[in-house]
Amino acid sequence: MTLAVLFLFLAAEDSVIDQAKKAFDRGRYHDALRLWDKADQSRCDIAFFQGLAYFRLHRLPEAILYFETSVACDGRQIQPRIALAEVYAAAGDPSRALLAYEAALKIAPDSVEAMRGASALYLTNQLNDKAVQLLERLVRHAPQDAAAHAQLGAVYAATSRMERAEPEFTSALQLDSRNASALTGLANVYMKTDRTAQAPALLKQAVSIASQSYEPWFLLGAAYASQGSLEQALASFQRAMVLDEHQPEAHYQIAMVYGKLGRTTDRNRALQRFRALKDSSENQNESKRQAGRLVEEARAHVEQGNLKAASQILEKALELQSEDDNTRFRLAALQFDLEEYTAALANVRHAIVRAPGVWTYYHLLGLLEKRMGGLDAAEIAFKTALRLNTKAADAYNHLGDIAMRRSDFSNAAASFRKAVEIDPAEASYRANLEAAERSAQRSAK
Repeated sequence: MTLAVLFLFLAAEDSVIDQAKKAFDRGRYHDALRLWDKADQSRCDIAFFQGLAYFRLHRLPEAILYFETSVACDGRQIQPRIALAEVYAAAGDPSRALLAYEAALKIAPDSVEAMRGASALYLTNQLNDKAVQLLERLVRHAPQDAAAHAQLGAVYAATSRMERAEPEFTSALQLDSRNASALTGLANVYMKTDRTAQAPALLKQAVSIASQSYEPWFLLGAAYASQGSLEQALASFQRAMVLDEHQPEAHYQIAMVYGKLGRTTDRNRALQRFRALKDSSENQNESKRQAGRLVEEARAHVEQGNLKAASQILEKALELQSEDDNTRFRLAALQFDLEEYTAALANVRHAIVRAPGVWTYYHLLGLLEKRMGGLDAAEIAFKTALRLNTKAADAYNHLGDIAMRRSDFSNAAASFRKAVEIDPAEASYRANLEAAERSAQRSAK
């Protein structure tokens, strides 16, 4: 290739990317995706841009896949990990979201964006020890961040350190007088420190700013109830339950107000709902614990070589936690070994729907499709696995085998060669490479 041709090629490549970025900035995400598909897919930033477009289109599985691809392509970049955390959180997978934020913080410990995201998830999941350490660091790096001060105040309050919570909420309000979380948090401190009379004014401000938030309405009801303003308490609790009817404490508190108002029937109905919600929460927690015990029991059977028993136990675990993609993947792997391919295929596909960014799920899908004769589908699955884990030697080995079955010996040798480069100690990869090279030489004659 001459220098002139190379220059034209690079200029065309840059032009396509520039056009895609312009389309993205204008909100034409489908056009951006079509243009990025034409760009050099070996560039790690292309997968990141594609993930952003899918995220904007609210197509979360595709966004996860492309962000994971970008991370696998260049693990030194922080932005794809933060984006991945955000999309996992949006998809209702806080555990993987936290892992992505934590990975970002290992690369850039002072990233304010990553600290904000991780601390919010720590708070939501009541991981207070981790939250307080991160938030104390965050407010040192971003002292003008009102939300960070409010979050730090919240974690101090959650651990009964009211003397430390109050200054943080006050600092947040000095920076942003309309910060609803700080207003609510400071009101809560007042209520916990026998200054309830000062709470309603703050909570009224909070509900005027965040009228669709459950917590300030609930606390306003509690403040009014403690002052004997029962009708105002009732109205506030009712508003809170419109926003979130699944909070047991709200039903209990409103039952107490009904009792003081002499509305016995309403009181009994609210208490009944409170008990039902508490029982449901306890049952869910027990189901989760029981499913965990069953997974451990299944692992013991696998170690003993009793795969059928392990499979049956995992099926029971899934009855308790049907959306646990990891357990479903484990079951699919056992079913593969037991040659129950149809059931395994259904389970691994379900796991991929729940967690579209896990390379091992696609690898198992490739094994199943290949075993069942679907070579095209298997090839796509193995290539997807490699997008998510560029060091998956066995995926390259299976791609080589698929190419051999198609008599595509040169591509087979290329795939086997990659497998050998990644894992030179695996004798079967080297033997497969030598066989492919011999076949390629014979076909060339």
